[in-house]
Amino acid sequence: MSMRFISMASPGSAGSASPAPAVRMGPAPGGQTLPQETADSSIGEGEGHQVFLFNCDCHSFAQVIAQLLKAVPGMTRALAEELAWRVHTNGLAEVYRGGFEECERVARILGEIGLVVQVL
Repeated sequence: MSMRFISMASPGSAGSASPAPAVRMGPAPGGQTLPQETADSSIGEGEGHQVFLFNCDCHSFAQVIAQLLKAVPGMTRALAEELAWRVHTNGLAEVYRGGFEECERVARILGEIGLVVQVL
């Protein structure tokens, strides 16, 4: 399968070690849809970059869960299941937060099966 991967580096706030928030889609100027924070549920240290996983309706829950377990350091099955459900119901979820290179690595692995991801 081809990898669908969008990388958009942007400066973020460094140093926060709290879990990354889950997000939902929200309106933005110009008709774009942007992520909005809803609750804490992710893995990784807050070093300014985030990996978002988008719903694409082309992968099973089992495929998404397996790829999250493969890609995200420290991911548990319970959290992978929760994140897969958030992606399905909200359209996207932040699944990892950390340094840019580690976020790029996580995103590449998620994208190996064609999952739609974005690094911010």
